[in-house]
Amino acid sequence: MTEERFLANIDKNRTWFWSAVELLGLSFYFVWANQYFEYPPPKRDILLMLDNSESLIIVAGIAVAVIVWSIWNFDNLHANQIMPGLLVSALLVYTTAFILRDIDLGNISLATIYSTGLVLRATHEALRVPELRMVKKRIKAIDDKR
Repeated sequence: MTEERFLANIDKNRTWFWSAVELLGLSFYFVWANQYFEYPPPKRDILLMLDNSESLIIVAGIAVAVIVWSIWNFDNLHANQIMPGLLVSALLVYTTAFILRDIDLGNISLATIYSTGLVLRATHEALRVPELRMVKKRIKAIDDKR
């Protein structure tokens, strides 16, 4: 792959690239925070499952897969639909966990606000993809007329 193509793929998929980097950072934060969801009062078992190393490895794996997809822009086995879906799903699971934790603690944390913003941005970008395809088709049609 040439450097120009590499940079063009990153430019085309920059939102997915940076969202995956942020998800990877979130998983590293959980490793560093060590039992983030174990804070009292009531403990929910589902929240403790999200803080286990197995769950964090899965989240880091999703993030790395999306980074690789955004850099090389492959479309095997419907990767253009699967990778954003995986990213949004992982972000949505952790946003829901943050909301449940905040309900238990009775306050709103910065992690909830941050992850909600990530989910909204990733969802918006996932819904915009067909719109971008239409724009590309229009540009190609204009170029073909010339």
